[in-house]
Amino acid sequence: MSTPKSVIDTLDDDAIARLRKGYDRALMHGIVKRTLNVPYPPVTPWTAYIMDDLYAPDSGLTPAQRELVIISQLCGQALVAPLATHIYWGLVEGLSPAEIAQCIVLSGTYAGAQKYVIGIRVMQQMMNMLAECAESEETAALPNVAQKLLAMFPG
Repeated sequence: MSTPKSVIDTLDDDAIARLRKGYDRALMHGIVKRTLNVPYPPVTPWTAYIMDDLYAPDSGLTPAQRELVIISQLCGQALVAPLATHIYWGLVEGLSPAEIAQCIVLSGTYAGAQKYVIGIRVMQQMMNMLAECAESEETAALPNVAQKLLAMFPG
């Protein structure tokens, strides 16, 4: 029986590089818009505002900073599927696993220990799934990661 790896050691630098190479910001924005708009199309202007304005390059935060804020908020609310998505998103936008883990620890400190436990478990699940995806450039591509993410956290 192998010992589980720490969330900060699950992905090596090469795996992270393959995931980042397979990431496409415009495609990610499109996936998010479709995921949110399809169940109720009248929200389309709202999702356009979020993805086109709040996530714009000149929005005041770097993509990595934005993801730290979002990860903190989602961890504090124990919103598992969105948290998993933003852990991936933060990683490919430049955050290290250690920065993401530290954000989860800090969020749990203020939101409650159980929120830390939930957050770090979600991170471990994501790191394991992303390690599988990062085995090749083909499987590290965003469409494959998104498909696996949706399978892990349906709905």
